[in-house]
Amino acid sequence: MHDTEGWKSLETSMRIMQNIIEAIGTHLFEFSLDRILACILKGVDHINRFVREISYFVINAIFLASSNIFQQNADAENKTKFVAFCEKLIPIVSQGLGDNWSQVRYASSQAVRSYYLIAKDQPDLRQRYDSLLVPRMCLNRYYVAEGVKIYSNETWKMVHGTEGRQAVCTYAKEVCLFYIQ
Repeated sequence: MHDTEGWKSLETSMRIMQNIIEAIGTHLFEFSLDRILACILKGVDHINRFVREISYFVINAIFLASSNIFQQNADAENKTKFVAFCEKLIPIVSQGLGDNWSQVRYASSQAVRSYYLIAKDQPDLRQRYDSLLVPRMCLNRYYVAEGVKIYSNETWKMVHGTEGRQAVCTYAKEVCLFYIQ
């Protein structure tokens, strides 16, 4: 089967999972997330780019559903589950920022922005995951596909504001290592 063709019903099933996650919001953390993670892990490594793309949309839905997780009246157990889930999701998202297909990079970039809507005011999350995301975000600001480039620049400004150059200097080694790979 050709790489750009749909992959039976897998893409559609992943879209359904995305819609369910969006609908239940933070109630997502009341369930076991292992099966969702297993689907995502298989999806992001799939040969078909549409399946990889929808896998990042599912991750984006998880972050969007979790957007209120750190509000004052939020459940502490859900916060703990979210932080633990981020430990598994962020490396996956950073992988997507370097995909060969621009549509997959774009979907991953959307997940990054949604993550930073939550993490921008959480120093512990920033400290833990910026080294994975910032170098790839930085490089995607100069990516050949205009959509990825513009979206990444907007996210960069949202996350770093006027401190963007300092962020690049802080992670210059990681940017160089990522570029070399």
